[in-house]
Amino acid sequence: FEEMCGSVVAAPYDAMVVFAAIMEYHDMAVLFWGRCKEPIVTGLIAAKINWFLSEFEMNKLACDEDNALALKEHGDEFENKACQVIIECYRNFDRKEWTMILTAPRAAVNDMNLIELAKNINAGNFISESPIQSYLNHTWMGQIHHSTSMRRILACFIPPLFLFLRYNKKKMTVEEQQKWERAEERPEPK
Repeated sequence: FEEMCGSVVAAPYDAMVVFAAIMEYHDMAVLFWGRCKEPIVTGLIAAKINWFLSEFEMNKLACDEDNALALKEHGDEFENKACQVIIECYRNFDRKEWTMILTAPRAAVNDMNLIELAKNINAGNFISESPIQSYLNHTWMGQIHHSTSMRRILACFIPPLFLFLRYNKKKMTVEEQQKWERAEERPEPK
């Protein structure tokens, strides 16, 4: 039993946030979120649950638009809570520590880090926060060595031209081949 529920027992408040979000008990989810072990991960997961439930509500035949809107707002609230925590980490820890918080694999979400989790659940506000953008900019700029030629960098952005060439898959007959060769041998008119 412990192997099966080990991570849930180790973080009961995290599990209760997920449960409360699924059951649409928003106030209870917020209460448990304040005590959870992984507030950023749990906040992003609760946001995704609420967004999913909102979409589900909108797609029902007897749609309750007020409930769907409330669920979307609850999802946005949990995403904002996750954003606030990562901003506090950015302000209060040095670069190495908050980068570790951002990139450490989380067992609760199949060893994804926070950026991968946010990307997978489409948490655009989280990804657009300044700490995340700072990390991504540093990573991107740090990967291009200063001695890399501009030609190589530009080649990454230009698609190969052979992808746009059209090839005739039909084999030429002997007469067509001879006609083509004669046309190549003729001098161009001046």
